[in-house]
Amino acid sequence: AMAPAIVTSTIQLHDCMLRFFMANANKFFYTWNLRELSSVFAGLVTASPSQFKTGVSFARLWVHEASRVYSDRLVDKGDISLFKDKLRDTCTKHLDLGAETNEKVLEEPILFASFTDEDRDNRRYLAVANYGDLHTVLKEKLDEHNEVNARMELVLFEMFMQHVIRIARVLDKPRGNAVVIGVGGSGKQSLAKLTSFVGGFQLFQVQLTATYNEANLKEDMLQLYKRAGEKSHEIVWLLTDSQIVDEAFLVMVNDFLSSGMIPDLFLPEDKMDAINAVRSEVRSEGLVDTNDACWDFFLDKVRTNLHLVFCMSPVGPNFRVWCRKFPALINCTVLDWVHSWPEEALTSVATRFLEGVEFPDLE
Repeated sequence: AMAPAIVTSTIQLHDCMLRFFMANANKFFYTWNLRELSSVFAGLVTASPSQFKTGVSFARLWVHEASRVYSDRLVDKGDISLFKDKLRDTCTKHLDLGAETNEKVLEEPILFASFTDEDRDNRRYLAVANYGDLHTVLKEKLDEHNEVNARMELVLFEMFMQHVIRIARVLDKPRGNAVVIGVGGSGKQSLAKLTSFVGGFQLFQVQLTATYNEANLKEDMLQLYKRAGEKSHEIVWLLTDSQIVDEAFLVMVNDFLSSGMIPDLFLPEDKMDAINAVRSEVRSEGLVDTNDACWDFFLDKVRTNLHLVFCMSPVGPNFRVWCRKFPALINCTVLDWVHSWPEEALTSVATRFLEGVEFPDLE
């Protein structure tokens, strides 16, 4: 019964984005098109009916998905505050659940994640009741990570956990790629590493050397394609702007994001190996196993299993110039702005690192 109201609300909110959040020289990434509209519904259809039995619970999921798609792309506090007002107006006018119920729909925190599901083989997209529950899950995952990987000393404050949920939502989806934007030292790489571990992904990073060049990147990407397409490994490729020592690297990144087709990546014999590796899967899907069909299937599988998380700093001209030259960085990814940490975050970090320090008596 809520379907017409959800559709109308989404269209009205999208119209608000077009009218009130227009692109300019500084906000060139304020682009709102059918990708954003479809992304909201892509989040809604991942919901399991058994978990959303009331109108309020499903409306809260809609608020979460709309906020992730539209609000996460906004860069300043004024725009984020205006978006919240427009979202509230949309809920009041079009969801039509009554004033008291609307307050329940918009009650913070609104958190949804699949990694909180204890059934790891068949994860569902579930509501997380509060930050305490989320902290419990992420602390357990962080401890697991530190047992088998290089130790990360992280303080799980609320905004950090919000960003984990945002990136995890992107990685959950086929062809889900993220650009995480924040100044140096804001924790972008730590966020990506923890989120990829929480989601059960293998993490890959370029091992940069003094002689690392385009040919080395091409070899690394070939291996990633083989692991994702032939061996069905689910991989997060963590890339940082400091690793872009040659703009030619971004040509390949742009091709991967936009189509998955990177010219001259595969030699003829490598391409045949890839085609033969997926031939039986193509047949099991009921498709004709021509070489072209197998190759398309292989590329689609790579784009489903291989996720790029590109960490960038907005400081300096690179962000603006690269996004203009390589439009897939904006058009084919989800942007997540890591804004300056709030006072609660700074207090949490300070408390954590000072709790074992004995100060002399100053009297």
